[in-house]
Amino acid sequence: PYRLPTFPVNSSNAQSPRTRAALLSIFHRMAELLELRGENPFRCRAYENAARALEELEGDPPEWIAKGSLKGLKGVGKG
Repeated sequence: PYRLPTFPVNSSNAQSPRTRAALLSIFHRMAELLELRGENPFRCRAYENAARALEELEGDPPEWIAKGSLKGLKGVGKG
């Protein structure tokens, strides 16, 4: 199974806009690949919804994790 990369909070590259863009790209790409494989449409849509929810957050992924911003975010987590 695919595993998301970890994002170190205290890394010199943690504030890179590419970190945010890479994570969002992963979610969009996963939705696309699942759709191409003929997976359940709800699962494909879940990845797209998660990407859209994350796009609305301010800051970068390490900040989201440190602040706990992902907890309770609609479209992210168990469904």
